[in-house]
Amino acid sequence: MQPSAFVRQNNAETAEHAQKIRECFAILTQGVEMIHYDSKQPVPLKKKRIVWMDSDILRVCVDDRRPTLIDRAKGKTSPGLYMRDIAEVRGGDFSHDFQKNVSRPANADLCLSLIGSERTISLELPGKMERDWFLERLQLVAQVTFHHTAAAPRHTHRALTSPSLLMCVSFCRIF
Repeated sequence: MQPSAFVRQNNAETAEHAQKIRECFAILTQGVEMIHYDSKQPVPLKKKRIVWMDSDILRVCVDDRRPTLIDRAKGKTSPGLYMRDIAEVRGGDFSHDFQKNVSRPANADLCLSLIGSERTISLELPGKMERDWFLERLQLVAQVTFHHTAAAPRHTHRALTSPSLLMCVSFCRIF
């Protein structure tokens, strides 16, 4: 393969990845209802919850409802994971939350987990197509975010400088 062909292919992949990340941000900014498995409760829960991304602080949140303006003014943050904290996006029902839950998912092909140091968010989606769609895009987001924050020490705040993520954040603020 000639160098110019490799550059064109690489640019096309980068553009495709950026488009998929924008799609993920657009959908998560609106919020999606999914089944959340939580093993931190006294009796592990399986409950329908809203999953959304707070584009102001780049945090994937899971809760019964989105915070009101009053909640946000008070500085309350819903349970979730900061994008820079997502170490892995794993398909299937292999996470701790799925394993410890009394009511296991009927089909592992509908499940995915966002794994971070703060917590694990284990979700079940309505269909395999939806799971695969989110899995692919969230893996790209985690890969881009991890790549651009890995060099920074964890104890200091570092703004994300990835062109793909900056475009997504700008795109999400339009909505």
